[in-house]
Amino acid sequence: MITYLHTLCKFFARADLFCAALVWLMFLVVTGTVAQREMGLYDAQQMYFSSWYFMAGGYVPLPAGMSVLALLAVGLACKLGLERWRLRNLGTLTSHIGALMLLVGGLAIQQTAQEGLVVLSVGDVAAASTNAHTQQQYLLPFSLELTAFEREDHPGTAMARHFGSRVIVHSGAQAWPAYIRMNEPLRFKGYTVYQSAVAMNDGTPASVLAVVKNPTRLFPYICTFVLAVGLLAHLLQAAWRRQASLVLLALGVALPAHAAVDADGFGALPIQQEGRLKPLDTYARVLLTEVSGKDALPDKTATDWLAELVLDPAQAYARRVFRIDNPAVADALALPVRTPRLYSFAEVGTALRLHAGLVNPLLAQKPEARALVENQLVGLYAVAQKYFQVSRALTVLLPVFEVTAPENLPLFALKAPASLTYLDVHARRAAWVAAVDGLDPARPTPAQRELLRLARQYRQIGQDVPSAAFAVLPPLWAEDGERWFAPWDMLASGRGSPVLARFIGAWQRLAMAYKTGDDALWQRALTELENGLSAASTANPARLRAEVAYNTCAPFKVSAMLYVLAGLATLAFLLGAARRLVWPLGVTLLGAGVVVHGLGFAARIWVMQRPPVATLYESVIFVGLVVPLVLLGWELKRRDGVALLLAAIGGAALQAIGLRYSAEGDSMGMLTAVLNTNFWLAVHVLTIALGYSFCFVTAGLAHLALVRGGRTLHRPILLMGLTALLFTLVGTLLGGVWADQSWGRFWGWDPKENGALLIVLWLLFAFHGSLSGLFPQRVFYMVLGLTAPVVALAWFGVNLLGVGLHSYGFTTGAALKLAAFCLGDMLLLAVLYRAGGKRHAL
Repeated sequence: MITYLHTLCKFFARADLFCAALVWLMFLVVTGTVAQREMGLYDAQQMYFSSWYFMAGGYVPLPAGMSVLALLAVGLACKLGLERWRLRNLGTLTSHIGALMLLVGGLAIQQTAQEGLVVLSVGDVAAASTNAHTQQQYLLPFSLELTAFEREDHPGTAMARHFGSRVIVHSGAQAWPAYIRMNEPLRFKGYTVYQSAVAMNDGTPASVLAVVKNPTRLFPYICTFVLAVGLLAHLLQAAWRRQASLVLLALGVALPAHAAVDADGFGALPIQQEGRLKPLDTYARVLLTEVSGKDALPDKTATDWLAELVLDPAQAYARRVFRIDNPAVADALALPVRTPRLYSFAEVGTALRLHAGLVNPLLAQKPEARALVENQLVGLYAVAQKYFQVSRALTVLLPVFEVTAPENLPLFALKAPASLTYLDVHARRAAWVAAVDGLDPARPTPAQRELLRLARQYRQIGQDVPSAAFAVLPPLWAEDGERWFAPWDMLASGRGSPVLARFIGAWQRLAMAYKTGDDALWQRALTELENGLSAASTANPARLRAEVAYNTCAPFKVSAMLYVLAGLATLAFLLGAARRLVWPLGVTLLGAGVVVHGLGFAARIWVMQRPPVATLYESVIFVGLVVPLVLLGWELKRRDGVALLLAAIGGAALQAIGLRYSAEGDSMGMLTAVLNTNFWLAVHVLTIALGYSFCFVTAGLAHLALVRGGRTLHRPILLMGLTALLFTLVGTLLGGVWADQSWGRFWGWDPKENGALLIVLWLLFAFHGSLSGLFPQRVFYMVLGLTAPVVALAWFGVNLLGVGLHSYGFTTGAALKLAAFCLGDMLLLAVLYRAGGKRHAL
């Protein structure tokens, strides 16, 4: 009997069976994740992950997630039973124990956890939760009474910054108040109540609370710790003799203008857009990029252009800034085809108005139902609308009403001819309207013609009242909260105060200075605005100026150029040209790129006042910093140019991706409520991003190993690969901790979670295949080389599905580029593998 059990354990502990189970689990992860787009998260989860089998094609039963996880758990248990427990394999044993605990805990959670929702309007009481998918109800040993629901949006947006529920908990004869808010749940009698969302209940806002009962909720936390300790011990044991310094380094990583005025100070003034205060410089760059595809013009900076747009719209309308790359769009609007393909607003606006019959029907269609040209027409229309609204944002303050006739001066309380603003004319409206009503339109005098012109101008500019696209006035009343206002907002609200009058006066003087070219008046008005804003708002002038400096210096563009130059110097070194000169030059250029990159990253942290990696773009620039930094440390030790070349290629490529994402809009945008978590989000994302970084380093080394052979690269590949496994596995589990803190469940087979799991499974497959002898050395390098496409798919590809709870952002238009990268890298690896095989054969 014992011999039979021993044989059975050896069978389940076989490396080939373990690798086969990993391959099938990866297939399930990919298939189930893709299926979520059509089936939905819950149905795909039930079919592929939470069941023991599924029917392929409706006829063939195949093992599903529960079967594979159970097989892996049995295999790990058998492996631990057969393993010799010695100090030298302590890291491996601890890792296997942690993995086994995680698998068993996951199976236990699947069988014991209860999840439901409670939807409450103010005054409602509930003593049961309902599963949103199965409609099963769970009675609670207490009841919840909602007394108030709080939702706080980012100022001027519909994006939630925070929401929470004030409840009274009733348990028997006892009752007490509690406050449940995002990421701060209520825990009572084995239940955890999380703030999940806000909904509409019979037309009134209602709070959606997630109620979870999970007796084993602490189990994943313990498993995460055990796994992290085991992998760290295994990594240090593998590197202890000759590469300890490299591992410690890797772990340490974790830890032109209007002619007469100077518009520079204008760019540092604050504006509230998309929920945050930003300098006008940032606002101008984003808007100009939307219009022209670039954040500067050949003869003007973005700030100068914005000053012209809002302070001298007539001049701005004649400037060719609208870029139309597709000739078919220009043809559809009967615009002349020219090079460069730039058009003025006067041309574009006229063309859109004349072809309204073509454009207006497209606005009601869904983007997927429109052709490419039609989508570009709609996009041009939207940009032109935004451009026009911004251009009219300050018309209430511009001195465009010319009063020169002596007979009209008393109507406006003037002693001499002057240029008046809409506010000035509006203040004297009763007097001049009475004069206009009493004149004879058949035979007007010159003074009466001037009044008629002023009346028409007044009506025309008065149509700009809805223009609230330029929120530069701070909140001055308690009921406004943190919301800033556009000048037209204040006029429409009918409110006023001495402080507001000073702000309006300063902006009027700014407009007058721009029109007259009076630089001294311009500077005085800017100083007045800056001093007033410092006293009346929470705007931080130092951070605003720092963001302007960040925009001007463009650290990530500079670092990208330095990486490219470092790569060219390294190529010269590897080709044998002036080796004593170009190697130090390459190291210096790469080091300078890393320093500039790091300073830009630090500037973003200080300006945003939040953890450094919370969006897809921020993860790209962080990974782009870590990859060259780690490889630079390795290069300084080996001095053979290999790591230097990889660092330059990796840094430049990742910066290019980051620059592409930054061109889509403000890269310092505000976060939704669930992403406003400070601790767990920061720890999870930093850790997983470090895992991505070491995955790319490992994949790059594997590519080189196929070219050069593995004698000198094998040990670094193992160390970098194990470090990648450590960070990706722990980072994925920490993501589960964050999900548990935010939504009440550790793992939900969400696309982003599945992507991270896919990377972990791929690395486990590579290392177990190599250590067990299933993979020859060159096949091992081939598999590790494919880690780069796997990471790319997990990092960017899952966002293309458009589903999921906590993806950083849904990207569109990147599918072809992602496919090209993955297929191109696979082809390159195949070529390198074949070429290396021929060399070894010779």
